[in-house]
Amino acid sequence: MTSLATLPMYVAPEAVREASQTFVEQILDRLDIHERDEAPVDLMAQWSSPNLLFSQSCGYPLMTRLRDKVQVIAAPCYDLEGCEGFQHCSFIVVHADDERDTLDAFRGARVVINALDSNSGMNLLRLAVTPLAEKGRFFSEVKASGAHVESLELIGRGETELTAIDCVTWGYLERYMPEALARTRILTRTELTPALPIITAASRSREEVQRILHVLNEVLQEQPALAGTLAIRSFMPASFEDYQVILAQRDQAVAAGYPIIA
Repeated sequence: MTSLATLPMYVAPEAVREASQTFVEQILDRLDIHERDEAPVDLMAQWSSPNLLFSQSCGYPLMTRLRDKVQVIAAPCYDLEGCEGFQHCSFIVVHADDERDTLDAFRGARVVINALDSNSGMNLLRLAVTPLAEKGRFFSEVKASGAHVESLELIGRGETELTAIDCVTWGYLERYMPEALARTRILTRTELTPALPIITAASRSREEVQRILHVLNEVLQEQPALAGTLAIRSFMPASFEDYQVILAQRDQAVAAGYPIIA
Protein backbone atom coordinates (compact mmCIF):
# COMPACT_ATOMS: atom_id res chain seq x y z
CA MET A 1 0.00 0.00 0.00
CA THR A 2 1.25 3.48 -0.82
CA SER A 3 1.60 6.12 1.88
CA LEU A 4 1.09 9.86 1.99
CA ALA A 5 3.71 11.93 3.82
CA THR A 6 3.79 15.73 3.80
CA LEU A 7 4.99 18.70 5.82
CA PRO A 8 2.84 21.40 4.19
CA MET A 9 2.57 24.12 6.82
CA TYR A 10 5.93 25.90 6.57
CA VAL A 11 6.88 26.24 2.90
CA ALA A 12 8.67 29.60 3.05
CA PRO A 13 11.43 30.67 3.00
CA GLU A 14 12.95 28.34 0.42
CA ALA A 15 15.57 27.02 2.85
CA VAL A 16 12.79 25.78 5.13
CA ARG A 17 10.80 24.25 2.27
CA GLU A 18 13.86 22.35 1.04
CA ALA A 19 14.76 21.19 4.55
CA SER A 20 11.20 19.99 5.14
CA GLN A 21 11.27 18.00 1.91
CA THR A 22 14.60 16.43 2.85
CA PHE A 23 13.25 15.64 6.32
CA VAL A 24 10.26 13.81 4.83
CA GLU A 25 12.51 11.80 2.50
CA GLN A 26 14.85 10.82 5.34
CA ILE A 27 11.95 9.62 7.48
CA LEU A 28 10.51 7.55 4.65
CA ASP A 29 13.90 5.97 3.98
CA ARG A 30 14.24 4.93 7.62
CA LEU A 31 10.71 3.53 7.58
CA ASP A 32 11.60 1.60 4.40
CA ILE A 33 8.72 3.18 2.48
CA HIS A 34 9.39 3.68 -1.20
CA GLU A 35 5.92 4.10 -2.73
CA ARG A 36 4.30 7.44 -2.02
CA ASP A 37 0.91 8.92 -2.82
CA GLU A 38 0.84 12.20 -4.70
CA ALA A 39 -0.19 14.83 -2.16
CA PRO A 40 -3.51 16.54 -2.96
CA VAL A 41 -3.31 20.31 -3.21
CA ASP A 42 -6.18 20.67 -0.76
CA LEU A 43 -4.87 20.39 2.78
CA MET A 44 -8.01 18.83 4.21
CA ALA A 45 -7.78 16.13 1.54
CA GLN A 46 -4.17 15.47 2.56
CA TRP A 47 -4.97 15.26 6.26
CA SER A 48 -8.11 13.17 5.74
CA SER A 49 -6.50 10.57 3.48
CA PRO A 50 -6.80 7.02 4.83
CA ASN A 51 -3.25 6.47 3.53
CA LEU A 52 -1.81 9.30 5.63
CA LEU A 53 1.48 8.22 7.19
CA PHE A 54 2.32 11.60 8.66
CA SER A 55 1.70 15.27 8.07
CA GLN A 56 1.63 18.54 9.99
CA SER A 57 -1.72 20.24 10.43
CA CYS A 58 -3.02 23.38 12.07
CA GLY A 59 -4.36 22.86 15.57
CA TYR A 60 -7.74 24.50 14.90
CA PRO A 61 -8.95 22.19 12.11
CA LEU A 62 -7.40 19.31 14.04
CA MET A 63 -9.87 19.94 16.85
CA THR A 64 -12.87 21.08 14.81
CA ARG A 65 -12.80 18.96 11.64
CA LEU A 66 -10.32 16.09 11.90
CA ARG A 67 -10.91 14.34 15.21
CA ASP A 68 -12.55 11.26 13.70
CA LYS A 69 -10.06 11.02 10.82
CA VAL A 70 -6.61 11.31 12.40
CA GLN A 71 -4.60 10.74 15.54
CA VAL A 72 -1.89 12.95 16.97
CA ILE A 73 1.65 11.62 16.96
CA ALA A 74 3.67 14.50 18.35
CA ALA A 75 4.17 18.21 18.81
CA PRO A 76 7.46 19.81 17.72
CA CYS A 77 9.63 21.78 20.13
CA TYR A 78 11.02 24.77 18.22
CA ASP A 79 14.12 26.72 19.09
CA LEU A 80 12.58 30.07 18.20
CA GLU A 81 11.38 33.15 20.07
CA GLY A 82 7.81 32.71 21.28
CA CYS A 83 8.15 28.94 21.72
CA GLU A 84 8.23 27.21 25.11
CA GLY A 85 8.61 23.44 25.10
CA PHE A 86 6.09 22.16 22.58
CA GLN A 87 4.01 25.32 22.84
CA HIS A 88 4.09 28.43 20.70
CA CYS A 89 2.31 31.76 20.43
CA SER A 90 1.41 34.25 17.75
CA PHE A 91 2.91 37.69 17.40
CA ILE A 92 0.42 40.51 16.86
CA VAL A 93 2.12 42.57 14.17
CA VAL A 94 1.67 46.14 12.90
CA HIS A 95 3.48 48.48 10.52
CA ALA A 96 6.93 49.55 11.70
CA ASP A 97 5.96 53.23 11.55
CA ASP A 98 2.71 52.83 13.50
CA GLU A 99 3.28 54.46 16.90
CA ARG A 100 0.31 52.92 18.70
CA ASP A 101 1.63 50.75 21.51
CA THR A 102 -1.37 48.81 22.86
CA LEU A 103 -3.90 46.51 21.27
CA ASP A 104 -6.73 48.67 22.55
CA ALA A 105 -5.33 51.58 20.53
CA PHE A 106 -6.21 49.64 17.37
CA ARG A 107 -9.94 49.78 18.00
CA GLY A 108 -11.59 50.45 14.64
CA ALA A 109 -8.48 49.39 12.71
CA ARG A 110 -8.32 47.14 9.64
CA VAL A 111 -7.18 43.58 10.36
CA VAL A 112 -6.00 40.77 8.09
CA ILE A 113 -5.99 37.10 9.06
CA ASN A 114 -4.46 34.29 7.06
CA ALA A 115 -7.56 32.06 7.28
CA LEU A 116 -10.81 31.75 9.20
CA ASP A 117 -9.84 28.30 10.51
CA SER A 118 -6.31 29.23 11.60
CA ASN A 119 -5.38 28.87 15.24
CA SER A 120 -2.39 31.21 15.03
CA GLY A 121 -3.96 33.78 12.71
CA MET A 122 -7.55 33.79 13.95
CA ASN A 123 -8.26 31.87 17.15
CA LEU A 124 -5.44 33.32 19.25
CA LEU A 125 -6.07 36.83 17.92
CA ARG A 126 -9.79 36.49 18.66
CA LEU A 127 -8.95 35.52 22.24
CA ALA A 128 -6.64 38.53 22.64
CA VAL A 129 -9.30 40.92 21.33
CA THR A 130 -12.22 39.41 23.28
CA PRO A 131 -11.84 41.61 26.42
CA LEU A 132 -11.72 44.72 24.23
CA ALA A 133 -14.66 44.00 21.90
CA GLU A 134 -17.93 45.88 22.28
CA LYS A 135 -21.18 44.30 21.07
CA GLY A 136 -19.17 41.70 19.18
CA ARG A 137 -17.00 44.18 17.30
CA PHE A 138 -13.53 45.66 17.54
CA PHE A 139 -12.19 46.10 13.99
CA SER A 140 -13.61 48.18 11.15
CA GLU A 141 -12.57 45.77 8.39
CA VAL A 142 -11.56 42.11 8.29
CA LYS A 143 -9.95 40.37 5.32
CA ALA A 144 -8.30 36.99 4.77
CA SER A 145 -5.00 36.85 2.90
CA GLY A 146 -4.53 33.10 2.51
CA ALA A 147 -1.09 32.97 4.14
CA HIS A 148 0.93 34.66 6.89
CA VAL A 149 3.53 35.94 4.40
CA GLU A 150 0.79 37.65 2.38
CA SER A 151 -0.60 39.20 5.56
CA LEU A 152 2.83 40.68 6.31
CA GLU A 153 3.02 42.09 2.80
CA LEU A 154 -0.33 43.85 3.29
CA ILE A 155 0.88 45.31 6.58
CA GLY A 156 4.12 46.48 4.97
CA ARG A 157 2.26 48.21 2.15
CA GLY A 158 -0.09 49.92 4.57
CA GLU A 159 -3.17 48.21 3.11
CA THR A 160 -4.18 46.91 6.53
CA GLU A 161 -3.12 47.74 10.07
CA LEU A 162 -2.84 44.61 12.20
CA THR A 163 -2.36 40.86 11.88
CA ALA A 164 -1.39 37.80 13.95
CA ILE A 165 1.58 35.76 12.75
CA ASP A 166 2.61 32.32 13.98
CA CYS A 167 5.88 32.86 15.84
CA VAL A 168 7.48 29.95 13.95
CA THR A 169 6.71 31.63 10.64
CA TRP A 170 8.12 34.88 12.04
CA GLY A 171 11.26 33.10 13.25
CA TYR A 172 11.88 31.44 9.90
CA LEU A 173 11.44 34.74 8.06
CA GLU A 174 13.70 36.52 10.52
CA ARG A 175 16.45 33.97 9.87
CA TYR A 176 16.15 33.40 6.14
CA MET A 177 14.04 36.18 4.59
CA PRO A 178 14.32 39.23 6.87
CA GLU A 179 13.24 41.58 4.09
CA ALA A 180 9.71 40.21 4.55
CA LEU A 181 9.67 41.74 8.05
CA ALA A 182 11.41 45.01 7.20
CA ARG A 183 8.36 47.27 7.42
CA THR A 184 6.65 45.51 10.33
CA ARG A 185 7.08 45.18 14.08
CA ILE A 186 5.68 43.07 16.91
CA LEU A 187 3.10 44.90 19.01
CA THR A 188 2.49 42.10 21.52
CA ARG A 189 2.10 38.34 21.69
CA THR A 190 -0.83 36.02 22.32
CA GLU A 191 -1.32 33.21 24.77
CA LEU A 192 0.39 29.88 24.14
CA THR A 193 -1.02 26.76 22.52
CA PRO A 194 0.73 23.55 21.44
CA ALA A 195 2.67 23.95 18.20
CA LEU A 196 1.29 22.58 14.94
CA PRO A 197 0.80 18.83 15.46
CA ILE A 198 2.25 15.90 13.56
CA ILE A 199 -0.68 13.63 12.69
CA THR A 200 -1.38 10.27 11.08
CA ALA A 201 -4.46 8.39 9.90
CA ALA A 202 -6.82 7.21 12.64
CA SER A 203 -6.38 3.63 11.43
CA ARG A 204 -2.64 3.46 12.21
CA SER A 205 -1.69 1.09 15.01
CA ARG A 206 -0.07 2.18 18.24
CA GLU A 207 3.11 0.44 17.10
CA GLU A 208 3.14 2.44 13.87
CA VAL A 209 2.62 5.70 15.76
CA GLN A 210 5.47 4.93 18.13
CA ARG A 211 7.73 3.98 15.24
CA ILE A 212 7.05 7.24 13.40
CA LEU A 213 7.70 9.26 16.55
CA HIS A 214 10.98 7.42 17.10
CA VAL A 215 12.13 8.05 13.54
CA LEU A 216 11.17 11.74 13.67
CA ASN A 217 13.55 12.21 16.59
CA GLU A 218 16.15 9.85 15.15
CA VAL A 219 16.49 11.95 12.02
CA LEU A 220 16.82 15.14 14.09
CA GLN A 221 19.62 13.59 16.15
CA GLU A 222 21.48 12.20 13.16
CA GLN A 223 21.08 15.32 10.99
CA PRO A 224 21.97 18.32 13.18
CA ALA A 225 22.29 20.70 10.22
CA LEU A 226 18.80 19.75 9.04
CA ALA A 227 17.43 20.10 12.57
CA GLY A 228 19.11 23.49 12.80
CA THR A 229 17.52 24.75 9.59
CA LEU A 230 14.11 23.63 10.79
CA ALA A 231 14.85 24.99 14.31
CA ILE A 232 13.34 21.85 15.85
CA ARG A 233 14.94 20.47 19.02
CA SER A 234 12.71 17.43 19.38
CA PHE A 235 9.25 15.97 18.89
CA MET A 236 7.30 15.30 22.08
CA PRO A 237 4.48 12.72 22.28
CA ALA A 238 1.13 14.51 22.13
CA SER A 239 -2.57 13.77 22.00
CA PHE A 240 -5.90 15.44 21.36
CA GLU A 241 -6.04 16.29 25.06
CA ASP A 242 -3.01 18.56 24.66
CA TYR A 243 -4.86 20.53 21.98
CA GLN A 244 -8.11 20.84 23.94
CA VAL A 245 -6.92 24.29 25.04
CA ILE A 246 -7.68 25.52 21.50
CA LEU A 247 -11.37 24.73 21.94
CA ALA A 248 -11.33 26.24 25.43
CA GLN A 249 -9.97 29.48 23.98
CA ARG A 250 -12.64 29.44 21.26
CA ASP A 251 -15.37 28.82 23.82
CA GLN A 252 -14.08 31.63 26.04
CA ALA A 253 -14.45 34.11 23.18
CA VAL A 254 -17.88 32.80 22.21
CA ALA A 255 -19.13 32.97 25.80
CA ALA A 256 -17.95 36.57 26.03
CA GLY A 257 -19.94 37.54 22.93
CA TYR A 258 -17.08 37.64 20.43
CA PRO A 259 -17.57 34.50 18.32
CA ILE A 260 -15.89 35.79 15.16
CA ILE A 261 -13.19 38.31 14.31
CA ALA A 262 -15.15 41.48 13.63
